[in-house]
Amino acid sequence: MKQNRWRTCICLTGLVCLAASAWAQGGPPPVRPRFKPETSVQAIAKASKPASAVFRNIKVLKTIPAGELIPTMRYITVALGVRCTFCHVKGAFYKDTKRTKRTARVMMRMLLAIDGQNFHGRPEVSCYTCHRGSAHPVGIPPLVGIAMGPHGPGATPASARSAPVARSGRPPRVPPSGLPTAAAIEAKYRQALGGEVALSGLRSLIEQGTVSMGHGRRASIRIERRAPDLSRTVVSTPRGSFVSGFDGHTAWSQLGHGLEISVGAQRQLARMQAALIPALDLTTAFSRIRVTGIVPVNGHAAFHLFGMQRGGIFEQLFFGQKSGLLLRMVTYTPNPLGVLSEATDYSDYRAVSGVNIPHRMIIHSAEGEQTITLSEVKANAPLARAQFAPPTPPARPAPMRQ
Repeated sequence: MKQNRWRTCICLTGLVCLAASAWAQGGPPPVRPRFKPETSVQAIAKASKPASAVFRNIKVLKTIPAGELIPTMRYITVALGVRCTFCHVKGAFYKDTKRTKRTARVMMRMLLAIDGQNFHGRPEVSCYTCHRGSAHPVGIPPLVGIAMGPHGPGATPASARSAPVARSGRPPRVPPSGLPTAAAIEAKYRQALGGEVALSGLRSLIEQGTVSMGHGRRASIRIERRAPDLSRTVVSTPRGSFVSGFDGHTAWSQLGHGLEISVGAQRQLARMQAALIPALDLTTAFSRIRVTGIVPVNGHAAFHLFGMQRGGIFEQLFFGQKSGLLLRMVTYTPNPLGVLSEATDYSDYRAVSGVNIPHRMIIHSAEGEQTITLSEVKANAPLARAQFAPPTPPARPAPMRQ
């Protein structure tokens, strides 16, 4: 595969993570003279082709859409706690030079066989089931009362210890009694946001602010949304800008001179995140949703809901018991080898044209934590539909001579 770590996923949280990663590691991918600019039509067509028809030397994941291959590779880096070069040769991803790459193929075949033969193809057993963020799985039970260090028997990554749900992401089978229905929680949420009249008058949002990426790195961010499902996000760093969007049908990102198209679950995730207000239509957006209990979230008691979206995406939602506002949303996005999760905490709600909009979002992902702080939010500004469409990348400049 000739792609690399920076070209992975389309959603807002993924874009922020990519910007942080590229900034920390020296910027977007290097210029390659053999690059040919693609139109959006060409990029969309390529994303829907089998991976083996687009990428070189694909041996296992031949039939998945090409647009799902890079997000799946990203999942592997997270599940094993490694970078792309753990298996791939830098600058020549298609080569089979490294033993780790050959081993990875054996592991993928084993994993797909287990899930195919026992769970009807669902990713119940994944890379993370055994690896838990380590390149080498721990197969020895821990000794009680003895700390063996981060790589000793029974070592468990912090992300696993603090996971908000069980490994499968499923809620308890029998929820406590006496809880409100999902419809009642949605009604209170709508009222807490400002009421039906204010919500019905909200047609677009332009949000501007900063995103903190850790280690003192800060970037500017601009998010444009238009009802019902158009969005465009620009993260600007000293290393360059990272742009993603959803035009109601196509999810895309532009990193440097390349255009990437998202398909499958990643496309559905981009559609969900294009909504003006997150989790506003609980009873219609989810194929299944139920209330499971009351849990603490950042010092507030919150109703906990579990729901299933289209495309195999499932979510946990946490609404303040007193405020009625959305406090946290955890999203689980499947790929051919497992599931990736990300959580967003919402706070600092302020009225904008009569609607309470969160001005602070903390994004928790496998890549780290980022905080978005909005300094300005405009409602109902005119936004042309054309600006949400995937752009045609400019011709790439000729490489500089060394």
